[in-house]
Amino acid sequence: MPVARSAGRRGSPLGWVLLTVVVVALVVRAVDVLLVLFLAVILAVYLDAIADFLRRALGVPQPLGLAAGVALSLGALVGVVVLMAPAVADQVSDLLTNLPKYLTDLDQNINRLVRSIPVLRRNVAAGGTPGLLATALNDIFGFFRGAAVPYL
Repeated sequence: MPVARSAGRRGSPLGWVLLTVVVVALVVRAVDVLLVLFLAVILAVYLDAIADFLRRALGVPQPLGLAAGVALSLGALVGVVVLMAPAVADQVSDLLTNLPKYLTDLDQNINRLVRSIPVLRRNVAAGGTPGLLATALNDIFGFFRGAAVPYL
């Protein structure tokens, strides 16, 4: 006699867990593609609104309005970059010139903080070396001075 299967069976719990894991893995792997798609949709809505505005206000055909919207948007972007580039370049140059002084001041302030707070001075040896927390803080700020700041 054949065994009758239940008509309401929807799959094993292990199958649903595996399906969930696969879907999550696909979403994690595809997050860059989804982000690009999202940005493309936003750009398309923006350009369609410009083309529609030009069509209604000036009677420009939709394809010509779209081309004009792209050209106007790119022109505005180039204009903003041209206007801002000299000021940003001056500020970056000033920062790079004064960065060693700023880092020296930061190091002095950290050392002053380590010496002024009792918790940070705990277990200070006779030679004046800081305790574990102060050493950790100095290592963190040393990383920022040595690796992160030049990278940025």
